[in-house]
Amino acid sequence: MRPARSASRKSPGPSNSGISTYVPPSSGCQWVSLPALSALPCVRANSRDLLARSFYSLANLLKGVGQPAEAESLYGQALELRETLVTESPDDLSYQHRLAMTLNNWGDLLFMTGRPAKAQAPIRRALELLHVLVKADPKPTGARRDLANCSMSLAGVLEALREFDKAGTHSREALPLNLELAVQFPSVSRYRFQVGVNRYQLGRILHQQGKLEEAGNELGEALAVLTQVAPEYPCRYWLAGVLVERGIVLYGNESTRLAAPTDFDNAARLLGELLSDDAREAAGKRERATGGLRITCLSWLSTCHIYRGQCHAHCQRNREAAEFFNQALGVLDTMAAATQSREGIEPTVRFVQEQLGKLPHGGGPAGKPDK
Repeated sequence: MRPARSASRKSPGPSNSGISTYVPPSSGCQWVSLPALSALPCVRANSRDLLARSFYSLANLLKGVGQPAEAESLYGQALELRETLVTESPDDLSYQHRLAMTLNNWGDLLFMTGRPAKAQAPIRRALELLHVLVKADPKPTGARRDLANCSMSLAGVLEALREFDKAGTHSREALPLNLELAVQFPSVSRYRFQVGVNRYQLGRILHQQGKLEEAGNELGEALAVLTQVAPEYPCRYWLAGVLVERGIVLYGNESTRLAAPTDFDNAARLLGELLSDDAREAAGKRERATGGLRITCLSWLSTCHIYRGQCHAHCQRNREAAEFFNQALGVLDTMAAATQSREGIEPTVRFVQEQLGKLPHGGGPAGKPDK
């Protein structure tokens, strides 16, 4: 996953009394709004943690199906309850852990909805709580896993804010934890997947810092891990991202530029599968790019075509270069239709058109240098 508002007992959003849950009473049945439940004395006394879990789970579900406003309101209600529970029972580490996860997921939601600066405060507080938990007892797997995830969340937020040195620090802090879990539980593909994603994130950050050799190394490690885990875990989206990023890194170095097209070709193939209606993971699970992921895949695919065009233009294969530039324009048109806006793609469109204008007319056959 990313000046912020501090995480307090106040809800991050207005209370949403319209979200209801069915509660079977002793006789008959009725609908009771979730916020109304927290006002019941029996709930305040005995079941606030269970109610907080309900708010939290529903918030996660709504975030996943693209209802961020409703999710944010429910995270706020969960936070109110969990802050109170931690205050009343400061020695109960499970309450602190659940509070940390609520803060982190709220921060992720803020990041996903274009508010990375505001996402910092809740994620930082979550990170502080998880550091305390792991220091108090490093044995539980959940706390170490969530500490690694939270460190990566903060790294992602700082990367978006272009604070690359700080982002790199937090991404590096997560890596030993992820590696440790992958070694400790070799049969759990999720942990190996997290190692690959962590290395991908670190490679991106190093690339932004201009450290191309280090970036290439990290991205190569990420590619190896994700390729190995792909038959067991749906990760083609991440594989495509790694290939695009490494292709750009390779293209940026004159000594490795000729190796870049292979990564772009492989990335384009994966992206085509993800964007296809028939895309399926080897394990049989559906793995398609929809919603925001679809836009990201289209953006990556246009990037692949642009760099493929530049690679062929560099080798004077002008017809092939023109084909890839035109494919890029087609993908950008698809993005514009999907987002119902051309504003964000116009600079890229102009760049591609300029590259097309630089190509000599009447080039030689595809696959051969033009005369």
